[in-house]
Amino acid sequence: MSNSDTTLDKVYRKTDGVIARHIAGELLLVPVSGRVADLQRIYSLDSVPAFIWDRLDGAKALDAIRDEIVAAYEVEPDSAAADLLAFVRELADSALVEPAAEAP
Repeated sequence: MSNSDTTLDKVYRKTDGVIARHIAGELLLVPVSGRVADLQRIYSLDSVPAFIWDRLDGAKALDAIRDEIVAAYEVEPDSAAADLLAFVRELADSALVEPAAEAP
């Protein structure tokens, strides 16, 4: 995925094979291949990234998630959009999320 592919009108979903658990105030993401967890690639997300992760449901466009970030945190829309797009690109590059299939 190239960085230019991620725009606010896109919808993303979590990929299969990622286990997410809230532990001690953080969200831990563990990719699982088959029946084995890849313990070399555990991701720890704090509040805002976890807030985003919880909303990547395959139905909500990134612009709606940006609006929720602006409403929940004291941040300007442009800053929220830039950070959201960068984070989703990182998740996609790590194969933790993928673009949702478009409805026919």
